[in-house]
Amino acid sequence: MLTSPLVKILALMTVVQVISLLATAVLQLPLGLVRIVVFVRKAASGEDLPGWFSSFLWLQVPLSCLASLIMSAVYLYSSFATALLFFDLRARREGDDLRLAIAGMTGAPSAASVPSNPSALPPWPSPAPGRLPG
Repeated sequence: MLTSPLVKILALMTVVQVISLLATAVLQLPLGLVRIVVFVRKAASGEDLPGWFSSFLWLQVPLSCLASLIMSAVYLYSSFATALLFFDLRARREGDDLRLAIAGMTGAPSAASVPSNPSALPPWPSPAPGRLPG
């Protein structure tokens, strides 16, 4: 079950969500702690509480921008990891590595050694007149 591609993709998506959540929490935690400390001090001294909330709004904008940049970087990482997982899965299903290894041992031409220019290929032998190939 652990080798299933579906489980691997689900695990990758879960890890990316956790990394994104932790990165955002690390950015927002200092501001939250400062707000709590200021709130407790203002409440203990009997000062006006609604007035000081607007003083922290200017910090929220840069932190939100930074959090969105970090989340973009995490999701870019996720995209690369998903692409690598796809190419690994495709190579395992198609067996290209095995085909190339067999071709290397036997000396037979592999699909990778066939030229991409069709005019460079040798002509196919034509069947004898009156005979069908096969």
